[in-house]
Amino acid sequence: MDEAVYGRGNGRYYITTPLLRSEEDREALWEGIKEGAIQVVATDHCPFTRYQKDSGKNVLFRTPNGLPGVEILLPIMYSEGAIKRGLSPNELVALLAYNPARIFGLYPGKGVIEEGSDADLVIFNPEKEVKIQTSELHMNLDYSPYEGLTLKGIPDITISRGEIIYERGNFPASPVRGEFIQAISTQWGGC
Repeated sequence: MDEAVYGRGNGRYYITTPLLRSEEDREALWEGIKEGAIQVVATDHCPFTRYQKDSGKNVLFRTPNGLPGVEILLPIMYSEGAIKRGLSPNELVALLAYNPARIFGLYPGKGVIEEGSDADLVIFNPEKEVKIQTSELHMNLDYSPYEGLTLKGIPDITISRGEIIYERGNFPASPVRGEFIQAISTQWGGC
């Protein structure tokens, strides 16, 4: 997406920080990723409903700020980064898992597949193509800013600490299974 979405009738649904910029800015960010200047790609996943976004009455500073996106981060990165821009699978893993784990002091428990690590894995189908429809997403929302976008690289299985928590539309794990892990930035002296 770029700043053109703000001209739509529902432009307030795209209010986030930083604000979306021009196509040129977006391509400069992709160039930063390819050159290694950008080491992590993530989403803060701010899942506001239409009602919540509408409550701002089209006033920027009154509109809840943020976009949902955690569920489709991998397919977006695979479609836009690997397919369109030639990032390798290893580069995607570094951007989405390995680098964040190292930066926040979670490595080697997180971000790597090796003995003693947590066995957090995503198995995805690089050929599976899906047109994003809010009704098919698992987020508790009534809209998606990515509605209608066609993506490839759809997760089939998600494994957390060795347990399958998602498998082709089903959630076999207990819904209450989280674990707090203290992050300690090794790069910036603490979080």
